[in-house]
Amino acid sequence: MTSYENSNFEPLVVLHFSPTTPDETKNWVIKRLTARQDEDDGADLLVRYDTDPESHNNILLIGATLNRLLLGAEELRIKKPYKNDTLREFLISDIDNFDHSGSPDSFLLKSEKQLVIWDEIQNVRPMQHEHTIPGVPTKSVTPTSDTILGLLRNLDFVISVFPLHDKEDMKLIERDWFMATYSSFKPQDIHKVRNYFGENVAYYFAFLEFYTKALIPTAILGFFVSIWPGWDFFKYSLFCIFNVIWWSIFMEKWKRLSSKLAYQWGSFDLKIYERPRPFYYGDLQRSPITNQAERVYPRWKRLLKKYLVTYPVVMCCLALSLWIYFAYYRIQIKTDHNYPLDGSLFSIHTKLMRTMPSAGYSLLIIPMNLIYKKIATYLTDFENHRLQTGYENNLTSKLFVFYVMNCFIGLFYEAFFNVNYGNVVQLLISLVIINAIFLKFTEQIGPYVLKRVKKNQLLDGKSQSSQVSDAVKQAKTLTPFEGTYGDYLTIFEQYGYVALFSA
Repeated sequence: MTSYENSNFEPLVVLHFSPTTPDETKNWVIKRLTARQDEDDGADLLVRYDTDPESHNNILLIGATLNRLLLGAEELRIKKPYKNDTLREFLISDIDNFDHSGSPDSFLLKSEKQLVIWDEIQNVRPMQHEHTIPGVPTKSVTPTSDTILGLLRNLDFVISVFPLHDKEDMKLIERDWFMATYSSFKPQDIHKVRNYFGENVAYYFAFLEFYTKALIPTAILGFFVSIWPGWDFFKYSLFCIFNVIWWSIFMEKWKRLSSKLAYQWGSFDLKIYERPRPFYYGDLQRSPITNQAERVYPRWKRLLKKYLVTYPVVMCCLALSLWIYFAYYRIQIKTDHNYPLDGSLFSIHTKLMRTMPSAGYSLLIIPMNLIYKKIATYLTDFENHRLQTGYENNLTSKLFVFYVMNCFIGLFYEAFFNVNYGNVVQLLISLVIINAIFLKFTEQIGPYVLKRVKKNQLLDGKSQSSQVSDAVKQAKTLTPFEGTYGDYLTIFEQYGYVALFSA
């Protein structure tokens, strides 16, 4: 049952083609997705077009047979509860000894089914004899290194690939999170989040909840310190000591909680069995261990790219960030000189003018961070890391170095070299407030308004009796999810402000 005309399957993943994609290319993609693994090295998935007229034959619904999903779960070494109350890597031959094996259709979580399909979509490649893309004869391909999804993205033929949401499951999560009575004061059932969204998103929300609770003692003590009419040196020294102890405890407690969750979810030793990244390329060589053909990329080439390209580009970005800070610093000194605080009637105007340089610098930091994130991602892709953990570690190190320089160097310089605590407070307030306003608009207000506008456009002219399919509605209204990196960087930035400079 691999024909794309067949509709007797559960749609799990949506592939949204751009309107410019030739029909020959679409048919080629469908053929590779539905081709059998043992014969044509295909993905062996179930594919059909969405039947809604609004899709314009640009939206593919992708699913898989139960046997294909179970085989994929075994290949990915997904861990499932065993009947002796432990977690074990799933094996089809041992399925009877796993919990819930009596109901095969619900044996795998929906997020696990979608993970299997997503992994296959990412790894499917052209056939060995194919050297051009059907519909685009001028585009040459290399079957040993190019992936179907990578080729489509390079040609701007794919708008998005995403897991199809289940409205009923989403409503249950929404009700538990923020619609139920006292939901704001209840701990999140993080396991429900994991079962629906997967481990990466669940880890983020677990950390966010843990971090938010850790801010409460800091906020309470900070409030009393600010109104306590005592000696400044004593009370701020006390607050600094508290910060050092409290945030050290926070880090150790989080390590224990994350290890506990990793054990419960079966991801504690995941990196030991990690598969190569879909976009990893190299020459095919037979492995002496597995006796299978594997892609190999020389380590010296990766090091050459790092030393000749990555490190010089990163150093130039850091130098530019430092130059921009000292340009701001000179403007701030000049502004303070032109608008001294003398207690006159124009003190409000004076304070406003003295704040303008720090506000402008805070605004400039935001696009600098966004641009550097794109540069860091491009450089990490260019280095061609084999495993996802290596890719993420290298990307994280680049982002960490730049964010420390861009967000904290000015505060460090003012606090420990100039010892100008007035400027530290002024710059810190500007950074925190402007960043909070920017995030409010870009992560909440903006996406909500954009979604409402797109939804109204989609439903405009539709009669009440006609229904828009879930796939079309989600493809045309949902904001693309770019992973949790940006969210973690936001917390890292706020954590630095709170833990290092709140006193």
